[in-house]
Amino acid sequence: MTVIAEQIAGLEDDLAQLYDDQFIETCADWVVPYIGDLLGVRLLHPVSAGTYNPRTYVANTLAYRRRKGTAAMLVQLVHEVTGWQVRLVEFFERLATTQHVNHPRLAPAATVDLRRGQSLRLVAEADDANVAALFYSREQPLERYNMADTLKAQHTAHLTTGCVCYSDMGRILCAITADTCGWHDPLCGLTDKAGLDEQYGLTRFQEQRNERYVSGREAMLVELGKHGLGARDLVANINFFSKVVVDASGSLQLDRNHCHKGDAVDLRFEMDCIVLLHAGPHPLQDGHRYDPPGVALQAYRSAPAAAGDPCRTRCPENLRGYINTERYVAA
Repeated sequence: MTVIAEQIAGLEDDLAQLYDDQFIETCADWVVPYIGDLLGVRLLHPVSAGTYNPRTYVANTLAYRRRKGTAAMLVQLVHEVTGWQVRLVEFFERLATTQHVNHPRLAPAATVDLRRGQSLRLVAEADDANVAALFYSREQPLERYNMADTLKAQHTAHLTTGCVCYSDMGRILCAITADTCGWHDPLCGLTDKAGLDEQYGLTRFQEQRNERYVSGREAMLVELGKHGLGARDLVANINFFSKVVVDASGSLQLDRNHCHKGDAVDLRFEMDCIVLLHAGPHPLQDGHRYDPPGVALQAYRSAPAAAGDPCRTRCPENLRGYINTERYVAA
């Protein structure tokens, strides 16, 4: 019985060791090279025996493989190889929108998160482009773009270089620092589904999928929902690249020859803002073919408004608006 017990004990030890040998932390020393070979571990440079521990080296490689492609792993790898402190940013988190390669049409709406000290350039990719825009304070979205204050404070019915966009708290959300178009419509609002269906025909996602027509109101409500906002937070917007004039009868008419391919407008942000955009037809657009031109987005860093900045000195109201904004930001 003693002999059998010894054999059973030996068998149990072997089974326990076989289990331990499956892990780099507990395996026998002779197993380490085999695990390393399975992982394809190779030394890039020769090292002295005193500084090289095969188990540690294989364990580190295994940890890298488990987290392969993650931002945290890449930061750690760069630091261990070079000794440099690095910060890795996953670019997809900075995109306004992402798109599946099989989608035949790019998403017409996007939300852009922009901070004070950054600018956004909108570029028309074809003639007669139109992009609806709304601005909300990133810190407190209940503070948002106010069309009435923007127009009456600057004594204008259209926006162009030197104009600013006021919030309902009398602060400046952003300023137009450059503009090749010369006129942007702040009055006519968004398209709605009923008007879109009447003009271009009824479409539904069930049949047309990504080819269905999306109104400005629908698109903005979707983007608002991403930030916990809803229909009651939808306010009057700006239609960039569109010019609306009054005809002899007193009706508003859209100038069809106003925007040309390559026209651009630059917005410098004076506060951290959530920017909602929708590239779609203007509410006064005529015709029955739904094919709104695209608008490209370019973000870049910009210096704050100087004392003699044209947007600041356009009118006394703007000067007070900048003082209010700068006091708020400083607090």
